[in-house]
Amino acid sequence: MYSSLLYCQFSHIFLQLALKSLANNIGQALYKEQVQLEEMVRKMPMLRSARELEYGFSVLDKKNPNTMFKPSDKDVFVIPPEEETRMPAQEAAAGLKKIGDNFKNLFDGVN
Repeated sequence: MYSSLLYCQFSHIFLQLALKSLANNIGQALYKEQVQLEEMVRKMPMLRSARELEYGFSVLDKKNPNTMFKPSDKDVFVIPPEEETRMPAQEAAAGLKKIGDNFKNLFDGVN
């Protein structure tokens, strides 16, 4: 009994981590092409006058594929803002680049 409860809890945690990772990966790809994507989306009549766009995705239910046309709120996963899609390694690399740029500027000013 305990092992099945633990397995269920582990599966839920794994699913949440997988969905967060998927949202971050989709978000990174989306934000790289955001300008072109927004130009294309703004050509659609119903989105032309939208003040702000929010991105999300839904996983297709193979048993009921018609739900992809009008998914429920619980089935739509919102893409986080660009700053939140960066992975820790990307944040560390950006920090190291900034430190390197600061040293370069420091030594360039000496000469």
